Amino acid sequence: MMCRNLGVQIACSSVLCDAWLKSKQFSAPQLLESFDCEHFADDCERVLRHLFSKGLCLPAPPAAAAAAADQKTAPAANAGGAASAVVLPLKSGELTAATALYWRTVCDVFSEQKKDAQLERVMPATIDIPQLITTHVTGSGDEREVFIAQQLLRLCLHVDWADESGRRSIATLMIKLLRSFETSEDLIPHITKVLRKIYFNDENGYLALMIQCMSDVRSTASTAAGSDAKSKAADQSMSEDDKSKAAARHAMELKHTSLSQSIEAWESDKAAAVEDDKTEIANQLSAVCMLCVALLLYAHRLVCI
Repeated sequence: MMCRNLGVQIACSSVLCDAWLKSKQFSAPQLLESFDCEHFADDCERVLRHLFSKGLCLPAPPAAAAAAADQKTAPAANAGGAASAVVLPLKSGELTAATALYWRTVCDVFSEQKKDAQLERVMPATIDIPQLITTHVTGSGDEREVFIAQQLLRLCLHVDWADESGRRSIATLMIKLLRSFETSEDLIPHITKVLRKIYFNDENGYLALMIQCMSDVRSTASTAAGSDAKSKAADQSMSEDDKSKAAARHAMELKHTSLSQSIEAWESDKAAAVEDDKTEIANQLSAVCMLCVALLLYAHRLVCI
């Protein structure tokens, strides 16, 4: 579908919509599962966006979703003509790698298209988000759980931050995850982006929080290193415990690096925004100067007349 040749694009779209999707009963999550969405998330998202552009695999409309909730069954219609429309928002027990990716992509598309009503309908309640994330962050820790947690964290970027209680709960969870050595380093960039959203109007507060978290991580890593040295001196037989502490220290070092990179990215974005503002102001000043010159010339002509 990325080929420049229009004929190839049409052929690929036909195979995707008329063959592959049909073989999966027009179910987007089933189709994504067959694509190994955890390892090819970008490609799967591109497929979803193409299907959405064709009016296929969109979430169940409000009436169908309500009926499904009452009858505990799937809604009866989809744009593809099969009983496969996904009812959003999902509950924790319904989340798989495929459904999480589908849910997040739907929210991204609705947000990009400024469809606020549809976005609000498919988003979870703000107060429920921390529990959704916690379930998968503190799960088995395998690759699939981390992937689901990544999708949920990206989902957070569309939260209605006007809900004070929900915003506070999410911020508390994000800070807790940053400070925990059990949190996968793959989640750190997504966590810091959520915090940047929360502290959008408080740059100093955001930087102070990041610095404090880095200090906490460094302190914990140092403590682990000290304990590790004492343990080796006291008892050389605790090799497994030594390995565990070394792994914890390594995780802390990775997290410290991720936090540093997040702050650098934030400062870079801020600098770029400042440069854009300077350019815009310069352009406006130039336009004003040109207008003043035109007015002076006009006034001079009037005087001469």
